[in-house]
Amino acid sequence: MEEAARTRAGRSLWATLWHQGEVYEATACAAPFLLEVLSRGPSEGRAWLLFYLSALATGEGASEVHVARGVSVRDAVMSGRGIFTSLLTDEDPEVRMNAAHLLGVGEESLLLVQGELERARALDGDERVRATALLAMCRLSAGWPRAREAFESSFFDDSSALVRWCAAREWARADAASTPGGVADVLASALFAPAAIERSWASTPWARGQVVAESAVAMARLGGERARVYVEELGVAMSVAEPIGAIDIAESLVLIAFEGHPPLEPFTQLTGLQRRVIEELAACDRPWTFNGNMAEMLRFYHLPARRNLLRAFITGEPAVTSSREATR
Repeated sequence: MEEAARTRAGRSLWATLWHQGEVYEATACAAPFLLEVLSRGPSEGRAWLLFYLSALATGEGASEVHVARGVSVRDAVMSGRGIFTSLLTDEDPEVRMNAAHLLGVGEESLLLVQGELERARALDGDERVRATALLAMCRLSAGWPRAREAFESSFFDDSSALVRWCAAREWARADAASTPGGVADVLASALFAPAAIERSWASTPWARGQVVAESAVAMARLGGERARVYVEELGVAMSVAEPIGAIDIAESLVLIAFEGHPPLEPFTQLTGLQRRVIEELAACDRPWTFNGNMAEMLRFYHLPARRNLLRAFITGEPAVTSSREATR
């Protein structure tokens, strides 16, 4: 099939069998045919098809009445598990990476594919494949703490900055209390120099946000005592991140400073760290690009939900009420 024809077919599939996360009765019926193409069809387009199948496997029905539809689609897709595991040794790293990712989103037990994913995690020559296989192992049922040794090996022994960062990030998500001190250092290094990781991370199917934002979220999970020494770095990262990522970093700063406790009033009763974080949030333009998102986050943590109100909280003076001043 020519490239133009594959592109047209791909667009048609995205618009019919899967649409904005929704799957249909036809989706489950089509899965066996897609698996046949993956198994016996031309090698061109396999990486794309694996990624598409992972989207189908995580799709949902249009309403609660159709919840079972998503399950039936996932079961239909994951009936091709043997095909996916065989593609973990394909000569194309894009195929290997997307095969590992698909195995990780199937909501099955790690026990079914642990050996194949472990080989990919430990031995594959492409850092993106190793990182993707590592994340897949932890996301599957029984993946943690069963896969803990794999995370320790990737964190301590892998030479790739991407793999070590993924291990640190996921370790903080799965069991922050057990992480060694070096995890915080790896996450902080990603705040200083995200470019060393960003390009590779962005090309993996697991990527959903910027490295700096993902690092901040993971660091907040470590708890205020371990993360507070990196508040300055987080503030710098917030000032240069994309707006949505900047909001994630802002939330991480709030979690580190307040550790889930509502703030005291007045501002002068806050700790030095808490005052510093509030001042950072009020001064930094980046997270206020989407005022509604920032306001929702601050309201959730019982903080003044608008920039003018936050500034008034700091100074103790009446809030500026004009719409222009409220967001400046």
